[in-house]
Amino acid sequence: MSDEEWGIISSFLPPKPKRGRRALSDDRSLINGILYVVTTGCRWREMPRKYGSYVTAWRLLRRLQEAGVWDKIIEFLTSMRSCKRVAIDSTTVEAKRGVRR
Repeated sequence: MSDEEWGIISSFLPPKPKRGRRALSDDRSLINGILYVVTTGCRWREMPRKYGSYVTAWRLLRRLQEAGVWDKIIEFLTSMRSCKRVAIDSTTVEAKRGVRR
């Protein structure tokens, strides 16, 4: 993602939780990894290591979903454009068999 895109998205992120001495992964890399998984439809384990740990990326995704951050980002992005609707279907996001919704 570009610096401009990161500037927009990063303003919505909550502060990172502090955990002991261990350095936490870079949010920008993790979000790039999340976007990689979402756009390619690959499994989390197949996320390239250059984005960080797939487990950490998945946990960040869950934390941001629970905090409503993704909804705020989408609302902001749609307010910047003239369109008011966003459509996601199985041609853009693969639905796995046997997954309960």
